[in-house]
Amino acid sequence: MHGWRSAQKYPLIRLSFGLFVPYGGGVHRAAVGLLTILLLATVFPSIATAQGTPRDIDAVNEALGVGVNLGNALEAPREGDWGLTLRAEYFELIAEAGFAHVRVPIKFSAYADAAAPYAIAEADATVVNASSLWERIDWVIAQAEANGLYVILDLHHYDELHDDPAGHRDRFLAIWDQVATRYADAGPLVLFELLNEPNAAFDVDRQVLNELLSDALAVVRATNPIRPVLVGPGAFNGIGALNDLVLPPDPNLIVSVHFYDPFPFTHQGAEWTEPVPPAPATWDAENLDLGAGWQNWSWDTTLAFGAETVTAEFDRQWAGLQFAHPSSDFDPVSLRVEILGSEGHELALRCGRIDPNDDAEDVDIATLTLDQVGGIDLFDLATCPDDTNRIVFMNASPDGAPINVTTAEICLSDGRCDRIVETGAQVVVSRFDDAARWALENGRPLNVGEFGAFSAGGLADLDERVEWTTAVRRAARSHGMSMSYWEFGAGFGVYDPVAGAWVQPLVDALLVDEGPSRIPTGDVNCDGRVDIVDALLIAQYVVGVRGERDACPLVDQATELVVPMGDVDRNLMLDIVDAMLIARCVAGVSEVVCPGG
Repeated sequence: MHGWRSAQKYPLIRLSFGLFVPYGGGVHRAAVGLLTILLLATVFPSIATAQGTPRDIDAVNEALGVGVNLGNALEAPREGDWGLTLRAEYFELIAEAGFAHVRVPIKFSAYADAAAPYAIAEADATVVNASSLWERIDWVIAQAEANGLYVILDLHHYDELHDDPAGHRDRFLAIWDQVATRYADAGPLVLFELLNEPNAAFDVDRQVLNELLSDALAVVRATNPIRPVLVGPGAFNGIGALNDLVLPPDPNLIVSVHFYDPFPFTHQGAEWTEPVPPAPATWDAENLDLGAGWQNWSWDTTLAFGAETVTAEFDRQWAGLQFAHPSSDFDPVSLRVEILGSEGHELALRCGRIDPNDDAEDVDIATLTLDQVGGIDLFDLATCPDDTNRIVFMNASPDGAPINVTTAEICLSDGRCDRIVETGAQVVVSRFDDAARWALENGRPLNVGEFGAFSAGGLADLDERVEWTTAVRRAARSHGMSMSYWEFGAGFGVYDPVAGAWVQPLVDALLVDEGPSRIPTGDVNCDGRVDIVDALLIAQYVVGVRGERDACPLVDQATELVVPMGDVDRNLMLDIVDAMLIARCVAGVSEVVCPGG
């Protein structure tokens, strides 16, 4: 498979025990027999010494499944300020509906003292339905556990920290010291999330975020050495910022990203944003739109998105059609575009980077002379900066005749290509493909901590919200990501507290049963479990007697295997080590629990 290394590609295979097995002829059966003996040998001698071990973080992430955010409650300055007060029956309803967890956003900073030691009081008369924030969180945890729900305690809305990380570092760490100490003995269903949506100063220097997360994790680990902890990248937990996230070698981390693309649709009518995106807005899975992460930074130019083209109308000469990708830096190689326009209409193509000081100069690439016939044009971007994140088409003609963009794609030095223009459905798939690629390369499980589409007081079309939610859920779950819908009972809500009823189409979009949400890691024959058969199939593949398939489901299970699913040690190579790891974890003697087993 493309991008995968396998011992099968070489004329000789070096097995982990030092034996070289040649290809061809009758040696295959003998080799597989020998591998079987070795697999069994690596399992049984250790069974008697098997001990209880920490939970495998991939298994925890799988168990999180699809959950819901209890937003607008404890994330407000005081619970109830934003219209929602948590009730015991909400947890019962959430569990009965089939959700597996609740994420609980909490504005801890609204309760901590402003001066050292930054204590969160044990008695606080301003807290609703409890004597203190601690008692209220205790109650939340108890309700979740009583209903078999995982509960994620999420530090939310610490706005002062985002603006001044250095000035609030000690207070942030002190808050986490208190949270971690209080819940050090909490059960295995309790998880921590260090910081919601890092932004502002954290996006000026992403290393500041990496260092702060590492420091906070060290504080947590002093009292909670193996508790699963969620962390996220900058740019509001943006997928495009994952490449800047550098984490310590902690095996119990889940990386959380948020997804609200396209923002004008998911936040239509959201009065807390500036400017407020107009409502109603539409989302069409088949219509062209800006590609995942790309934004319209055009000037004196109006865009219209259709089923086959993006139409740009220029108000004047030197108006600009500008595509920007603020959360990513590209090392570009080439640009593929197809643009139709009036005969002889000229566009000046430029590239550049986003500079907070606005003093970066664009690089002139070429002049495009358009016609109405079209065809793909390929442009060399070798002279562009290696941190390019803007592509500009300036109207070089005196008139403002419209142009139609059908294709725009930037190809990078690592061999990937990133679509600047793609359909609504492709945007969703592309974004989660990017996230999954990062997760594989970095050996980290992923959670989608927030995603949702605002109702805009009823102005947003429910069918389109459902269609978008379905597309996001499918894209993320196909890669085995856990998910937390935003949110339970407010403007994005999947439940109507006033009517006392679920918004059933949204529930169905989130929890519809389409079979297994993913292939468990190790399940190379796609039968829904990880067992010794998978280990043997990998051994057979290594010596060349078993073929591969691109994806599940397989028509004939146990005859061909999906290669990436067998890469248990995540080294981008399928080899005998993976088979042995599966055999050991099936027998219960591995340091990790078999995912899906």
